[in-house]
Amino acid sequence: MDYSIKKNIYITLLLYLVLLSACSTIIFQQSPKIQELPKAEGEPPQEPFLQFEIGEHTGEVLKTAVDPSMKYVVSASRDKTVRVWDLYTGKLLNVLRFPIGHLREGQVYAVAISPDGKLVACGGWTGDEWDHTFSIYLFNRESGKLMNIIPGLPEAILHLQFSKDGSYLGASLGGGSGIRVFKLQDFSLAGIDKDYGRDSNWLDFDSSNRLVSSSYDGFIRLYDSAFNLIEKKKELSGKKPHSIHFSPDGKLIAVGYNDSSKVDLYSGQSTFFLRNFLSHITTLESADLKVKNLEVVTFSKKGDYLYAGGSMEDNSKTSVIRRWNLGKLEEIKDYSTQLDRITGIFPLIHGSFFLSALPSSFQILNEEGNSTFLKKSAILNFRHIEEEFYISRDARVVHLQVKGANPLELEFSLSKKKLEMRTIKNTAHYLRPNMAVVGYVFKDWKNSKEPLLNDKPIKLAAGEICKSITISTNEKFFVLGTNRSLYRMDMSGNVVWKTNLNREIRVVNISAADEFIVAAHSDGTIRWYRFKDGIELFGLYLHSNGRDWLLFTPEGFYETNSKDEDFLSWTLNMGRKLESINLPIIALRKHYRRSDILQRAILNQKTAEETVTNASLVPPDIRSITLAMTENLKSSLELENHESNRPGKAVARVFSVDLKTEEILIAHYQVNPLLFQKSKLFIVEDDGLKVYLTVTHPKSTISRCILEDELKKHLNNIKLNSTVYIESSPETKIPY
Repeated sequence: MDYSIKKNIYITLLLYLVLLSACSTIIFQQSPKIQELPKAEGEPPQEPFLQFEIGEHTGEVLKTAVDPSMKYVVSASRDKTVRVWDLYTGKLLNVLRFPIGHLREGQVYAVAISPDGKLVACGGWTGDEWDHTFSIYLFNRESGKLMNIIPGLPEAILHLQFSKDGSYLGASLGGGSGIRVFKLQDFSLAGIDKDYGRDSNWLDFDSSNRLVSSSYDGFIRLYDSAFNLIEKKKELSGKKPHSIHFSPDGKLIAVGYNDSSKVDLYSGQSTFFLRNFLSHITTLESADLKVKNLEVVTFSKKGDYLYAGGSMEDNSKTSVIRRWNLGKLEEIKDYSTQLDRITGIFPLIHGSFFLSALPSSFQILNEEGNSTFLKKSAILNFRHIEEEFYISRDARVVHLQVKGANPLELEFSLSKKKLEMRTIKNTAHYLRPNMAVVGYVFKDWKNSKEPLLNDKPIKLAAGEICKSITISTNEKFFVLGTNRSLYRMDMSGNVVWKTNLNREIRVVNISAADEFIVAAHSDGTIRWYRFKDGIELFGLYLHSNGRDWLLFTPEGFYETNSKDEDFLSWTLNMGRKLESINLPIIALRKHYRRSDILQRAILNQKTAEETVTNASLVPPDIRSITLAMTENLKSSLELENHESNRPGKAVARVFSVDLKTEEILIAHYQVNPLLFQKSKLFIVEDDGLKVYLTVTHPKSTISRCILEDELKKHLNNIKLNSTVYIESSPETKIPY
C-alpha cells in the first residue's frame, strides 16, 4: 500500500478516536448545575461564652495551612479559634475570632491562606445555630478583621483551599454534600458537585485551576478548570481516601487513606494511547513502619519527592514521616518526629518540611531529619489512657499517666489544691474504669457508632461515636462517653439521662458512692459531673508543663496557681458579620476568683449557681459586666488621631489600675496587642509628662501592664479611660 494512503488512514483513524473520546466526555460527564445558595440573616446568640485562652489552642487542631511565601502558619481548632503563627519561631501573631454559639457551634475544621498571605478562610460547624446552614469566614490576616462571610452551605466545612492564582476558594463538605468552588472576586458560586456519598475531607488545585477531591464514599474525583467532572475512580488501596494532592506540574496525583498504610499514585493528565485521567501508576507500601494509616500526603516543592504521615499502630510511639524518591521509588527515607497523629505536611525550602499534629503541636524537620523547631501542645493528650486514669474512691483525687510525645504521670488533690508528679505503687485505694462485670459483656465499643452490650446494640444519637465506658461500683448502671455526649444508662442499655457537650470524652470513671462522674476530655480538661443528673459541677485544667493548674466552674468561678492567671476568658458576639470580642478573666478577677465558692461546690456536690443561691450571695451579672467592658473597648476606636500635635498614635485606654498589685489593664480593640511588645506605650499626665508602660501579658482586647520601678510613684496619678499612645516610628504599623 502506498505510504501516503497509509498515512491518510492513520490520520483519519487518529482523528476519529480523538472525536470519539471528546464525544464520550461530552455524553458521559455532565457538568454540575450551578445553583444559587439559600440566603440567611439570623443573628448569633448575645450571651457571653466562657472559653479557655492560654495563648495557644486548647482544642484539637484539625487542619493547618502555610502561605506560599513560607512566613505564616494558620491553624483551625475545635476550641473555636483560628490562630496565625510565625512559621519558623512559633510565635503567636494573631487570633481570629468569629461568631460562636452553644455546643459545637463555632468549632473550626478547615482553614486556608491566600497565595498573597493576606486573606484567611476558615469554616467548620459555623453558622448553623442561627442560619441553619453553614458559613465560611474570611479574615484579614494582619488585623484580624472579619472581611466577609460565605453563608448557605448545607453541611459542615471539612477542608478549604485557595487556587494557586488566588482566583478561587474550594470547600469540601461533610455529610455527602460534596464540594463547592467560589470566585474570590465576588464570592459567587463557580462550581458545585453534590453527588457524594460521604464526607469529603480534602481537595487541591493545580496551576491551571483543575481540581481533585477525595471522599470517604471511596471515590477520588478530577475536575477541569471550569469545575466539570472529568473522571472519578473507586478502585483504590483504601476505602476512605483522606488527603489528595497534585504534583507541582499536575502530572501526578497522590492519595493517602484513613484506613490504609498504603499510598497511591495516579495520573493527573491523559496521555493518548498510554494513560487516561486517574490511571493507577503505582502503590507505595509502608507495612514495615507499623502505622495505622498514612492519611496525609504531599509532594516536595520541586515534585521530586512524596511525603506521607499519619497514625502509628502503637499509640505510645511518636509518628514517622516517610519520603519516597519519585525518580527512584526504592529510595526511601524515614523521619522520626516528636509528634502524635500527623494532620498536615508542608514542604519548605532546601528539603525541610513543616508538620502539624494532634492535639495541637508543630515541628519543622530539615532534609537530614534534624528538628529545627518544635512546639508541643499545652494541653494533655488523653487518648488511650483508660488503664492509667485513676480516681480516689471519693473522686477528690485524680491520678493519670499520659502517653505519647509528651509522657507525664500526675496527681491532683482537690482538697489540697496541689499538683504533683508522682508514681503510685499501690492502686488498691484508687478506682479505674471498669467493664469486667459478670453477666455483662461490652463488644465493639471503641470508636463505634453501635457498641454492643451482650450482643445487643446500644442506641446512640445520629453522628455519635462511643469513646469510653465504665460501670458503677454497685453494678446497676454504666456511663458512656461519646464524641459529644455523656450518657448514664441502666444495665439494659436504657438511657437514664444524657448531657450534651461540645468536646469529646476520652475516658470516664465513677466514684465509689456514685456521687461523681469524672471524665477526661479532648480539650485537656478533667471535669466532674453529678451522677444523679449529669450536670457539670467543676473542672480541672492541667498544663502540659506539669506545674500549672486551673480549677473552674462552668459559671466562670476559678482558682489557679499560675501567675499568668489568664486561662479563662469571655467571648461576646458582635453580630453575624463582625468578629467577636474576647475578654480575659483577669479583667473580672474581683468577681470570679472565688476559691470559697469552688470549695463549697466540691464538698456539697453543688453547682456554683446553687452554691451562690444557698449562701445568699449576689452572683455577678456577667452580661451587664461584659457589655460595659465592650463599650469601653469600643471607645478605644474613637480615639482622636487626626491632631497634628498629638504625642503619638492613640491605641488604647486605661481600663483599670490596681494599687495593690501595681498592675494596669489597658483596653484595645482591633489593634494587634503583639505590637505593644515591639514599641513603647505611654500615658501623658496633666503636666505633659510621658509615663511609659511595659506590657507583660498582651491579650486580644485587654493587656496587662506595669510601670518601671522609677515610675511607680506615678501609679496614683493614672486615671481610668486615659488615652494610651504608641510612640511613632517608621516601623510602627497599626493594622486597622
